Amino acid sequence: MRWVDRPYRRPGRCALVATRGQLTPGRWLDCGPLGPPNFEEHVYIHEASLREAARDMLGWQPPTALKERDERIAELQARLDVLTAERDDLRAKFDAIDLLGSEGYRARKKPGRPVKEAVS
Repeated sequence: MRWVDRPYRRPGRCALVATRGQLTPGRWLDCGPLGPPNFEEHVYIHEASLREAARDMLGWQPPTALKERDERIAELQARLDVLTAERDDLRAKFDAIDLLGSEGYRARKKPGRPVKEAVS
């Protein structure tokens, strides 16, 4: 197998998608002849057909999709780290309040009169 610019021998079209012929832009995978040693016809597969087959049959993802996925994962991981730190802080405060409440302490009002608002 080798990559070529276009099909050079018969049938001159893609073995997977017959509508892709010699004039279709892109690279071609020349799989060689599938027959007797002097068999003229080669099997050619267009690179777009290979991508489609790999995506549909094997679950292959193009590199751009993988890059977007990795960026999204990093963004979500950063958000998770922030929320985990916030949760731990709130849990520590809750534990302190629970400890004071279990010892019989209660909240008191501040001493003094409340501040009156000025009447205009």
